[in-house]
Amino acid sequence: MSKLTKALSEGKLYVCLKLEATEFKPVYRTTELLPDFDFIPYDGGSVKDYPVWHEFDLSNEAIFIHKLILDDYGYFVEDDPHDDPEYELPKATSESTGRLALELQIADRFGCRALVRGSLSGTSMEMNMDVRFDFTMCSYSGDSRLIGYAAEAIAEGFAFEEEGKLKQAFFSYFSAIDSFIEAEREKLNRGLPEDKRTKPGIRLIEKLQAVVKGNMPPPIGGLDKVKVWGDVKNGFDKCEKLRNAIAHNTKRTRLRRPTWICALPYSPSLWQW
Repeated sequence: MSKLTKALSEGKLYVCLKLEATEFKPVYRTTELLPDFDFIPYDGGSVKDYPVWHEFDLSNEAIFIHKLILDDYGYFVEDDPHDDPEYELPKATSESTGRLALELQIADRFGCRALVRGSLSGTSMEMNMDVRFDFTMCSYSGDSRLIGYAAEAIAEGFAFEEEGKLKQAFFSYFSAIDSFIEAEREKLNRGLPEDKRTKPGIRLIEKLQAVVKGNMPPPIGGLDKVKVWGDVKNGFDKCEKLRNAIAHNTKRTRLRRPTWICALPYSPSLWQW
């Protein structure tokens, strides 16, 4: 059990990918870079170092951004082989002018915006040229076919955790498991008579127990035959109590990292008999 918890903790990105709570995809943007002349006066055709920055709105690409990398940037030339992975965008228009030096400074995970800053060493001509930016984005952009709304809550938790907001991350992760268990409870109830259905008002740990038991093939012989069940139950019970204590302000605690015991019901060792 400790090995499984450690693996989940060290492989959060992999878990999110498997649960469709994040994905990697390339994102391309092309824009002119216009200096702020309040900082450095415009000097026409003379070569000069101008500070430049540009903010990209990526909200049409993602709901939450987990990681963002600026892979390449440079002047856009329409006939160049942009699909060639070995191709590098030109960083200057000649050996002496139009030189770009840029970096990704801020990635807003919840606002889905990116700020690129740097300098353009050139003239007014380079200011009117298109510059292309090639990003790799790891993000959540829509519903998961696998676990539905729970994926969005996990994606939100992962974004909070990447920003160091651990209590918010814990609540999002807990919301994800709550949503997942509730969906499984409703699914299980559809095939049962009224008197055999799991009621909605019971504790979440009791719902989890009913869902796991209801999905268990008869040959297993009960929850006591599932090796990790005792550890899962105890760990999840602690998570539920901690969640309630923080929510009702009855316990002040500092989380180091959100416990990934909440992700265990998604684990193959619990669901694949």
